[in-house]
Amino acid sequence: MLINSNRLDEAQNELEKMPASSRTAYWYYLMGEISKRRGWYNNARQYYQTAINMDPSNVTYRQAYNSMMNNAQTYTYQSNGRGYRGMDNTCDCCTTLLCADCCCECMGGDLIRCC
Repeated sequence: MLINSNRLDEAQNELEKMPASSRTAYWYYLMGEISKRRGWYNNARQYYQTAINMDPSNVTYRQAYNSMMNNAQTYTYQSNGRGYRGMDNTCDCCTTLLCADCCCECMGGDLIRCC
């Protein structure tokens, strides 16, 4: 109820009051929900995965995990298509800088003074 009403701090405090020995798969699922709503996707993934490992037949846990992972893949795919991707290696970074330097020199400037 607290999670659904977006009272995440209270929900997390209530869950953390439970002793570690009595934490069930449902506990990990709820912690995953809290983490996901906060934008802590790595934590949410770990909580969901633990819930799935503890109760592999539970469809709800698997759906929550798959939904979050699909959203992450969609975001990554869309951002890569718009030029927001990490450099694959140092050579890519250097190549990009050299190309930028050539463009600057064509316009009368100099991005990298040593070459």
